[in-house]
Amino acid sequence: MIGLFRGFAALFLCIAMLYPSVASADGYKVASVDFYPQGAKFLIETESDGRFSFSLPGSFGAESVRCLTQDHVTSLKVDTSYEGHIDPPELVAMELRVEDSRRALNLLEARRATLEQTRAFLQTPNAPANENWKVRLGADDMTSYIERAGKMRLDTENELVEVVIGLEHAKRDLDKAQAEYNDLKNRIEGKRGLNPDAVVVVRGTTDGTANSAKLLFEASTNAAGWSVAYEMALDSATGAIEAVMNAMAWQNCGIDISGEFSFHTRAPVQSVAMPVVYPLTVGLRPKPEPLARGGANKQMAAIAPEPMMAIDSYEMAEDKASRSRPDAIVTMTDVSVKGSGVIESDGSEVRIKLGVIDIESEPLIIAAPEQSREAWIVASVDVMPRAFLPGIAELSVDGASSGRTRMTEATAGVRVPFGMVSRITSKKEPFIGESGSSWIGGGTVADGYTIEVTNGMETAREVTVLDRVPVSVIDKVTVTVNNIDPKAERDKEGRLTWKLTVAPGETKKITVAYTIKYPGDEMLQYNQAY
Repeated sequence: MIGLFRGFAALFLCIAMLYPSVASADGYKVASVDFYPQGAKFLIETESDGRFSFSLPGSFGAESVRCLTQDHVTSLKVDTSYEGHIDPPELVAMELRVEDSRRALNLLEARRATLEQTRAFLQTPNAPANENWKVRLGADDMTSYIERAGKMRLDTENELVEVVIGLEHAKRDLDKAQAEYNDLKNRIEGKRGLNPDAVVVVRGTTDGTANSAKLLFEASTNAAGWSVAYEMALDSATGAIEAVMNAMAWQNCGIDISGEFSFHTRAPVQSVAMPVVYPLTVGLRPKPEPLARGGANKQMAAIAPEPMMAIDSYEMAEDKASRSRPDAIVTMTDVSVKGSGVIESDGSEVRIKLGVIDIESEPLIIAAPEQSREAWIVASVDVMPRAFLPGIAELSVDGASSGRTRMTEATAGVRVPFGMVSRITSKKEPFIGESGSSWIGGGTVADGYTIEVTNGMETAREVTVLDRVPVSVIDKVTVTVNNIDPKAERDKEGRLTWKLTVAPGETKKITVAYTIKYPGDEMLQYNQAY
């Protein structure tokens, strides 16, 4: 009851916190919200009749409140009050309902106790009479008393049955009211945001020319954020990619918000300073201890696209986003996109669709046997659309979920791995020469490998196979490639690329052989470049 009578202004404030799209009794509303990767800036609109006053939840920093229409503001004061939060009207009403249910239950409990006492007294028909009960029953002799006592006992038992039934209903009503109250309270508590016992109070005065004029304020909070997420669908026949851009937004600032929001890729920096270039010095590093002699480490570096991370089955949204492209605004320091939705102040992520980006690509099947037995399906994109932002992408191929990857800020020459092709496989095995084994000794290593690529699909497929040969980085070590069959593209770092057309059910073989020469009293060391 205390919360109910703390003043209509405070109660209307709580209503405004829950329904910010409607102006509060204090005369303010949330006009717009700018989201940043961590944090958000609210634009608050209020009116002045010479004085103005409104309160924001404690999750907003008092130092972040700034008046944007200062011309007619003669005084402005922003304070943080720690008087504790005030329960909103619906929670107070629910609390009263619980109390009413509990009171009704208590009355029924008292009535049942009274009836049980009466029944116990009248349990024996020939109970000793006394003047009080004679008067109560209107009896003047024992026979009349016993008859009327029997009737009263029967009536008492009937009423007791009704009271017991009523008690069961009352208990159910109380349990239901208590559960609804607890649920509402938990939801409201979950929306109070950071620093729930604090309130930021903004008040001031304006000159006469600003009476009934609109005033704009901005206030920032750290209890919000967003990230980019895509739903990318590849048509493996045409290479067309439909990328639905989404904003994964959340906030727990104490105000439910709705309407159009702006999502920025970076927040304004709090402090800007000129860059400083410091001197760079160089010296000699202490000589390392000699390496222990042992077998050569022949682990090879990754050369295929990054494998997909395992994820649960992803279900695409039933309602597709608008076919319009994301409304992107690009400046020297920021990229922002706009989207509309409802974001409650409970800290949960909300997916807001920003638009659809159509991307043209060339679908490739890439085999890298050192990385995986299965091949990858990869979309090769020459130029990414300008509106594409870095973020996590949920992937599908021909309508079936295929994995998840992370898109980068690259704009040209992008390869997007869409998943694994289980029916196109490859395997790599060490090369066995005419002698029956690789020969190592006297400062010479004869080595190599074979690769087999198998197409288990019903149609012929072009498969890009990736592998490599060692490359020397010092004069004392020389690498001679003796055989690559079939011929492959080879770059200066030793990476090999084959493009093979593999018929249905066919297996094609690749052979690579090379020789490494080095001082006989030294050891080879294979280093990977990442």
